[in-house]
Amino acid sequence: MAKQDFFSLVQKLPQQTKKLFERIFSIDKVNIVIDDAAQINPAFKIFSKQTITIVQDKILNQTTIFNPHRRKRHQPQNTQTTNNQEEYDPFCQPKKLTPKDELGRLENQYAITAGNLSKMAPLHSLIIFKKHNFNELNNSYFQGALQLANIWFQKMSFLNKKIKHKILIWNYNYRAGASVLHPHLQVLAYTQNILKITKLQKNLNQYTEKFKSSYFYDYFSIAQKLKLAKKTNNFMIWPSFTPIKDKGINFYGDIVEGSKILWLTIKKLAQKGAAHFNLIYVYDLQFGIIVDRGETQKKNSDIGSLELYNLPIVSQEPQDTAKIIF
Repeated sequence: MAKQDFFSLVQKLPQQTKKLFERIFSIDKVNIVIDDAAQINPAFKIFSKQTITIVQDKILNQTTIFNPHRRKRHQPQNTQTTNNQEEYDPFCQPKKLTPKDELGRLENQYAITAGNLSKMAPLHSLIIFKKHNFNELNNSYFQGALQLANIWFQKMSFLNKKIKHKILIWNYNYRAGASVLHPHLQVLAYTQNILKITKLQKNLNQYTEKFKSSYFYDYFSIAQKLKLAKKTNNFMIWPSFTPIKDKGINFYGDIVEGSKILWLTIKKLAQKGAAHFNLIYVYDLQFGIIVDRGETQKKNSDIGSLELYNLPIVSQEPQDTAKIIF
């Protein structure tokens, strides 16, 4: 008997239990086809058809995305060469070794797009840097990749009018969740409302209605008074007062406009031991964060029980982070 997915199991619940489920949760299923996966590599055939199940807890404002194909993606091994390049690196030849996405290929001097094999969103692609190693990158490459991401979102929004949320992430290095060391951004477009984002949007609107000012501008102004912030044109950056991990950074504004100061921040973090980091930027809010995931030689995980349940324990205070990045 074929194994049923969670979506199918929920649909078969008795009516009374299903009503109870729908009181607390919403569930959505998205089927995805990657036409050229098997043509690129016969081993990629398993990714040709996949399903994303999006479950949202409407009470706790939590969203979880299930995709069993994530278990089948490349797992990093200790196979780095002397120049810090992996033996497994399809991103060195993206036109030959990676699938196209719904837009085909987008490309500029600094980066090129590819479809992501194991999806985390209904529309999920990669922005691959045309340099093998992080240390080869500079502000021009960073800005060029961000500009390509902007074009991807613009074209994807034209292609699919139902897009509700647009998110850019950079999981750099293995402790940050990367499966390939070659630097690459990820662009994700959701046709569903993601509860944490919609809840945050609601809170921000309520703050503006109550205080007649912007939460982000007020937050930044406090950091600025404490001499813990920088501003370039309309782009603002400052250490988080409630970071997820050490060296937590907040930034607000147009990410391309602020790319220079943002790149300098990333480089300074890397020089001070943040060899692995996560960057996430929500286009809907023009707000993003950077999270330091620690040094390569650290053997223990940076996430324990409290962190797992959303109560971060952090050893570095905001003023210490400010000294590093400013």
